[in-house]
Amino acid sequence: MTHRYLLFTLAVVFFCAGNLSAQKVITPEDVLSIRELSDLQLSPNGKQIVFVVNEPNDAKSPREPRVSNIWVVPADGSEPPRPLIPDLKNAASPRWSPDGSSLAFLSDQIYLLRNGEKTASRVTNVPGGVEDYVWSPDGKMIAFIGRDQATAEEQASRAASDDAIVR
Repeated sequence: MTHRYLLFTLAVVFFCAGNLSAQKVITPEDVLSIRELSDLQLSPNGKQIVFVVNEPNDAKSPREPRVSNIWVVPADGSEPPRPLIPDLKNAASPRWSPDGSSLAFLSDQIYLLRNGEKTASRVTNVPGGVEDYVWSPDGKMIAFIGRDQATAEEQASRAASDDAIVR
């Protein structure tokens, strides 16, 4: 099993590094062009691994948040990694249900994707969004932490792209 994780880790490094040459000095621009990988989660049956991939920002809009999606790959390496749901733009924190029949993830709210389905269902509707969550041990409930809804001043500040709020 450890050997499998080592091979997966090496594959992920090559997946994320893309076309960087071993003979080239890495510049700050190169670092910003690398896909970031995070939040690896092994399915309860050990057959699949999901992880988050943050794509590089477009140089024309560096202030925009990075696009993130959840990818899945068989743990045995029999297939290449692929996006779990194509075209997601803000997906994070994938978590398998305890029995492995469903996968929950965050995209401002909690979404649930059951095995065999192609579309995720939203399971929360919190005005300020969801910060974090955890499955109950029996997999029948999800506990979560909701964010406070932004004040009018905070919303105006974000819309104006201000970095700080001065009070």
